[in-house]
Amino acid sequence: MNSHVYEDGASGRPQGKLISAAARAIGVAAHVLRHWEDEGVLIPGREAQGHRRYTRVDITRGQQIRYAQALGLSLAQIRAFLHGFPADRAMLLRSHHDELLHRAHALLASASTISDVLASGSVRHCPADLPRP
Repeated sequence: MNSHVYEDGASGRPQGKLISAAARAIGVAAHVLRHWEDEGVLIPGREAQGHRRYTRVDITRGQQIRYAQALGLSLAQIRAFLHGFPADRAMLLRSHHDELLHRAHALLASASTISDVLASGSVRHCPADLPRP
C-alpha cells in the first residue's frame, strides 16, 4: 500500500485529483480505480484524511492500464508487467502475442468453416428442422 501523503508544502492543500476526477480523466468509473488499487496495479497516495489523490503520473499509468486491457491483458498480467524486470516484460508480451495469434487462427478457421457451410447450401437442412419423434 502506498503511504505517500500528497500535500503542497506552500499552501498545505492536497495535490492531485480526487478519485472522481481521476476516474473521469482516465475514462473509467471510480469503483474501477478502487479495484485496480485492490489488485495492486494503481496505488494512489492519500491525503492526511485518507482520501485518495491521483497525480499526473497516476493518471498516465491509469491510461496505460486501460490501453493494456484493450490489448487483452488481464490485471494479473498488467501487474506482472508493471512490477517485472524488462526481460520478464518481454516474455509476458511474447506469450500474450502468441496467444492472440493462436486465437486469431482459431477464429479464422471457424469463419472459413461457416463460409463453407453457407456456400454449400447445407444450412437449409438443420437437425432442428427434422420431425420430432
